[in-house]
Amino acid sequence: MMNSITYLFCISGLFLFIACSSNHQNCEEGLLQYPNAEQIFNGSEYRQSLQDCRLPKVQTYTFMAFQGAEIIGNQGTILHVNPLSFTDLNGNIIDGEITLSLLEMYNPSDMIACQLSTNGINPNGTIEPLFSEGIFYIEITFNSQPVTITNPVLLFVPSESSGLPLSKFESPSCPDLLCEVLWERQNNVEVLEEPYVTAAGIVIPGYRTSVQLTQGWHSIARYSSTQNKTTVYNKAPNGYNKTNSNVFVVYNSPSLTVGMFPYFSETNKVFYQNNLPVEQDASIVFVSKQENQFVFASQTTTITPNLVTATLDSQNFNTEEELINSIN
Repeated sequence: MMNSITYLFCISGLFLFIACSSNHQNCEEGLLQYPNAEQIFNGSEYRQSLQDCRLPKVQTYTFMAFQGAEIIGNQGTILHVNPLSFTDLNGNIIDGEITLSLLEMYNPSDMIACQLSTNGINPNGTIEPLFSEGIFYIEITFNSQPVTITNPVLLFVPSESSGLPLSKFESPSCPDLLCEVLWERQNNVEVLEEPYVTAAGIVIPGYRTSVQLTQGWHSIARYSSTQNKTTVYNKAPNGYNKTNSNVFVVYNSPSLTVGMFPYFSETNKVFYQNNLPVEQDASIVFVSKQENQFVFASQTTTITPNLVTATLDSQNFNTEEELINSIN
């Protein structure tokens, strides 16, 4: 297999070199910008950008524990919390002011900027991107201390997609706000298609579940139904690897599907991800941050067996907002 992949990269590299050589002006900003570079660029700015992206997007709500609350996030996530649903870590019932923090993610560009993905553990125990109707992070505290949720919380996610076989997922291996999330299916949790009706009578389509929420990451999602899956390889600009950048695959789909390539081959200097569905239309996106600028490149494609892609013609952006607008 590796011999065939090496051959493919040789052919791919030759094509890119010929294409670049025919237009020297493009070469200066593309393939030959860092010819034969062996030095790996610093990754500290890109790692810091994860925190800079996520923290400002966190919404904070307060309510009295004995009253409960219905919280509606900026992007439509709804949490209905029953009264007297919290105890401290010693088991004492809390009746004071509860603080709930919520981070919502329903947009691929926001997810990429914040270094999040829908990568999950499939029934075979390997990583593949899930089709998600939304992901979010929840943290609940009393006097800045963690609490235990004793009653199920009604959770609603808005979605225009109907008839989906959805499940509840969480990230037990990495539940913190600044984690690289990896989704695992939460067993014995039913997800129902049921609209939310506002006080004004407006009907919002979506899905709901009633679940004993743990603090951390949550998603309403499903596995791919496609049986024919493959590996996609990506050659990013020279000098980059998993320490200072990421490559994402974004499906052209009504559902939210953003895979973060989990592997990097030092032998072939390529990012790669397994279990991607053949014939799926997608974009391959490369992102880093160097010298206070975001480095971005993308390529649209249709996934084929053992697909080899290249995101070499990068652009620089000064702000996260410019990066998000470019991904959109």
